[in-house]
Amino acid sequence: MEKNYQKRAGEIDLILYDKKRKMVIFVEVKSGHKSDFYVFTNAINEKKIKKITKVAAEYIENLDISYEDIRFDAVFIERNDAGRIRQLKNVIRLN
Repeated sequence: MEKNYQKRAGEIDLILYDKKRKMVIFVEVKSGHKSDFYVFTNAINEKKIKKITKVAAEYIENLDISYEDIRFDAVFIERNDAGRIRQLKNVIRLN
């Protein structure tokens, strides 16, 4: 649906829509070496969560399609010959 969606509060790298589940998925994407994965998993701190959820809320307010759920994922792409991609689902859980 969107790539590099920017608002005053911040940016979301990817916004996807799963038609089957009627789910909007907000994705944070990072790349680095295998050793950076630990740093990446800890980079989604309270400050980052507030920015992402604020931008996501603005996006949802203006959404003109039907959805039943939202999810926040993170994707890490290793910068090496293998180019392994790791996806972490539901990295942010809303109350």
